[in-house]
Amino acid sequence: MSESTEDPGAPQPLQFEVAEGVATGTVSCSACHAALTTGYHELNGQPVCAACRAKAEASFEQDQQGSRFIMAAVYGFGAALLGGFLYWGFVKLTNVEFGLVAIAVGWLVGKAVMQGSNMRGGRRYQLLAVALTYFSITISYGALILGQVSTTDALVGWPFLFLLMLASPFLTGFSNVIGWVIIAIGLFEAWKQTRAVPFSTSGPHQFGHAA
Repeated sequence: MSESTEDPGAPQPLQFEVAEGVATGTVSCSACHAALTTGYHELNGQPVCAACRAKAEASFEQDQQGSRFIMAAVYGFGAALLGGFLYWGFVKLTNVEFGLVAIAVGWLVGKAVMQGSNMRGGRRYQLLAVALTYFSITISYGALILGQVSTTDALVGWPFLFLLMLASPFLTGFSNVIGWVIIAIGLFEAWKQTRAVPFSTSGPHQFGHAA
């Protein structure tokens, strides 16, 4: 009877002959959690079933329509008015321009725009959020200006006052550099909040099989 000369303690060579595949039925759809048995699709890198992929693509196509942008503008405008009122109230009470308030305004407007876009985001929503955030911050300046203007003058010259409101942060020149920085902080926050959410699909893919 021959004895094996192989040392049981010696490291064993790696085996490359067999490739283990993913067992059918062990993966579920990341959206509806149904078991994936015959194959799978991918949505943003996650496995999904064919029905959930089709549903996501239909929703994405619908969100690219102009009505979705209008909805985001409505949401964002409402948040801009609220943010402007809060910013004005803070400056009025404290007589201090605080950068964190501008960040809060940018965050509020950005979140509202994202909600209106069905959480899609993207360049056009970023530009919208930045414009509305600037409007929100500058209307607080305008409210302070209107406090020094009579009601009659305001009614007659409101277009001029509106333009004056938008330009108000820059009318005092470099003495308001801190105000410019505060506005820039708020605008950046709005831009950051409305970045595009990735959307990609692929498939159908088959599960792996043993070689």
